[in-house]
Amino acid sequence: MRYCVRRKNAKKRTMLTVISIVNGTTFREAVGFALLNELIKTAQLEDARRILQFKTVFLSRHYLFVEAPLAYDLEQILRVKAAEIKSRGREMKEPVVDEEIIGHILRKLLKALEFLHQFGLHNNIVARSVYVTNECDIRLSGLKWAIAKEENIRRCVE
Repeated sequence: MRYCVRRKNAKKRTMLTVISIVNGTTFREAVGFALLNELIKTAQLEDARRILQFKTVFLSRHYLFVEAPLAYDLEQILRVKAAEIKSRGREMKEPVVDEEIIGHILRKLLKALEFLHQFGLHNNIVARSVYVTNECDIRLSGLKWAIAKEENIRRCVE
């Protein structure tokens, strides 16, 4: 589940993702996720802005909390656009997203994948793992691919 939150005494809103570590994710994987995030944050990667970097990752009881800059996933955006087109009675007559926008998103995603593949990392691309920030920047999230190979990632990132 994702929430839009604002810290006390802070002007900017952030996105808080809550993941249950009881269903599906083991505690070891959740700790690995937090460790991987720290590795990516501290590594001197030349183009880390292509990855949605998290501000905070913390565990509480059976939940993993991930705080990131406010962004909207592509699935949310497409649903809203499709509903808007349907409400105007224009479905099947106009595209949900223009070709230029699709090209921009694909170009950014392919650059991010090329960057990740240099380090031997891979991620399945789904609309929920593609984020659009308030600055209209395209970012890729979903670090599940890396948790199982923590030692290899440490070597790749260092």
